[in-house]
Amino acid sequence: MSNSPRLLILGIDGATFDTVEPWAAAGYLPTLARLMSEGASGPLRAWPNMNSAAAWTSMITGYNPGQHGVYGFGSAVLRGKQHWTPTTGSSRQKETFWNRLSDDGDSVGVVNVPISYPADPVNGFMLAGMDTPSIRSRGFCHPPDLAEELGRQKIEYRLDVPNLGVLSQKDPDRGVRLAREMVDQRAAAIGYLMTSRPWDMLMGVFVVTDRLQHYYWPDEGAPLDGPEWAAIRDIYCRLDTLIGELIDRVEPPCNVLIVSDHGFGPTRLAPKCLNQLFEKLGLLRFTEGKGSLAGQLLGTGLDLGRRMIPQIWQRSLAAALPRLYTRAVNEKRVSNIDWSRTRAFATLHGRTVHLDLGGWQEEAPADPTEYDSLRDRVRSILLGLRNPESGRNMVKAVHDREDLYHGPRLRDAGDLIIEWNEDECGDSLLYEENGEEYLLQVDPRFRPEVRWKADHRPEGIFIAHGPSIRSGAKTPCAIYDVAPTALYLRGKRVPSAMDGSVIKEMFEADYLAAHPIDTVDEDPSDRSNDRNLSAEDRRLIEERLRGLGYIE
Repeated sequence: MSNSPRLLILGIDGATFDTVEPWAAAGYLPTLARLMSEGASGPLRAWPNMNSAAAWTSMITGYNPGQHGVYGFGSAVLRGKQHWTPTTGSSRQKETFWNRLSDDGDSVGVVNVPISYPADPVNGFMLAGMDTPSIRSRGFCHPPDLAEELGRQKIEYRLDVPNLGVLSQKDPDRGVRLAREMVDQRAAAIGYLMTSRPWDMLMGVFVVTDRLQHYYWPDEGAPLDGPEWAAIRDIYCRLDTLIGELIDRVEPPCNVLIVSDHGFGPTRLAPKCLNQLFEKLGLLRFTEGKGSLAGQLLGTGLDLGRRMIPQIWQRSLAAALPRLYTRAVNEKRVSNIDWSRTRAFATLHGRTVHLDLGGWQEEAPADPTEYDSLRDRVRSILLGLRNPESGRNMVKAVHDREDLYHGPRLRDAGDLIIEWNEDECGDSLLYEENGEEYLLQVDPRFRPEVRWKADHRPEGIFIAHGPSIRSGAKTPCAIYDVAPTALYLRGKRVPSAMDGSVIKEMFEADYLAAHPIDTVDEDPSDRSNDRNLSAEDRRLIEERLRGLGYIE
């Protein structure tokens, strides 16, 4: 066991300095204001891991998705060939920093970190995150009776707010109320566990900010102190109070890290126009007409069922007809695309593009020359996208996957990763080729049923406070840096193979000299512990992700 101070890490999913700093300065967030003024802080670069599953997994492992294998919330389904499989902690191919600490003798606690199901059998306690099918699922908690213990303490623990997208439209006040209840119960669970059990490192994540920001973000131009921001601002104020109370419960010395997996900003629909553009340019094809009658009926039936049938009956029907349900879901996801003639396909949020020379999801090697030609062609198209009003470029850069990722899971990444110029993105795009202009807005085939009002941005927040931290330090850092920094703060060796590194700027030079960073070359952390999910588990996870708008 290390003699280093205890380490408390609190995640605020989707927190951005664009709102945190002005609200802290205005007195709304006194706890975060104090932590920033007395400690170190800076933007935490999440890009290119803009998907929360990839971002949190990169944070807790210190590795890029090409190494840890998590790029999104589930496996892609093209041409309806296979079941969509949700991503869980079992999908992760690299070890978390908390397991490293546990293996080295530390007592650890983990609460609600996304993509952490099933709970690890750590030296301590753990409640898995949003990838858990249900709090009644085997593997939700460690020890196995921990959920029952929380119940005996009158803590009504909740994984998430179900169907918040629908609630935000039909009963927005109830959605906010449920979100507030969820965050209060989460804090109660963390508070109870941190005072009833020994721990050297405790990490807990609050996802409520991400959820409300997606659906309650106001129109651009609304003043941050105005009523339009009340739902989001109030939940930040509540979180600020709860974080202060949790910190006060910890007997010093203790280092505190406040982190988020990405930032936030208004939704831009232009990236969702890419597949329409690819169709116009002959790179993506739809089936003639509207596709098969069976496909139409299945897709329509799925939509109607989700709107009109109570969820408990939906579960029974999906369980009774698993093959039909899977086919209907696949029809909905990749509606009417003729894959045999499609060469480029953009993902749901328009951040990555997958390329193919004729064999979607097959491992046959493509002709390198033809592949390079296709990739260069699509890259040129993307770099030529312009804002119809300003005429300026909408894309900063287009990256080959091997320029951003490396490792045995590289092929799971999209072929091209787009770095959008958010300031120039709107709800339409303009492209010109061979004298012809293409002005595109989102096609109904790609428009989500319940629209997010805000979406992820490249930079989250990083705040550090405690006896080991340099006051006033500015610490721009990357999401990969959190895991090695956590290991260092607990006096552990840091694997030199990690993509991240210890954030040295947050420490005084004398502290670094007295506590040299100890690295280890060998890294035996590759793991393969895939746990097969039942059809019902998959359906429950899928239902939660769809209700939050993360999948179609």
